[in-house]
Amino acid sequence: MATAIRRPRAATPARWQKALQRALDGQVQVRQLAGSGAWIATSASDGSTAYELEITGEIAHGCSCLAGLNGDPVCLHKAMYYHQIGALDLDPEPPTPAPLIFTGRGRTVHVVERSQEPGKYDILDLARKQRWGMAGPLPYILDKLTHGGFVAA
Repeated sequence: MATAIRRPRAATPARWQKALQRALDGQVQVRQLAGSGAWIATSASDGSTAYELEITGEIAHGCSCLAGLNGDPVCLHKAMYYHQIGALDLDPEPPTPAPLIFTGRGRTVHVVERSQEPGKYDILDLARKQRWGMAGPLPYILDKLTHGGFVAA
């Protein structure tokens, strides 16, 4: 019988961000015990359970949660610990890029900016705002931009 070999999971920034978001959503709390100095973290799903964190010099080496016991370097309890000591914050939303402004050689001014919806753009002119998908006027505008039909303002 063949045994599957599991590759260890990587501790990527994206995984730390997702773990921190789950910890915040689950209201995980991390506390240091006064008597022993040990660290514990509450469970996100069971209010009567707490997990031990192995901390040495502000580095979380392990957690007694299921993920930690299975060797995963990222768990929401360690993420919350790092957040509490100021070493991990949620990445802010990326700033909205400035709109691209183009003129149509004396015609209407068009402002092209990314929409909040993936693959869509907002096309603004002086009088109206309309949302278009990739089948709308954006290919026309991009074609004009690449072939000199519009001049950047």
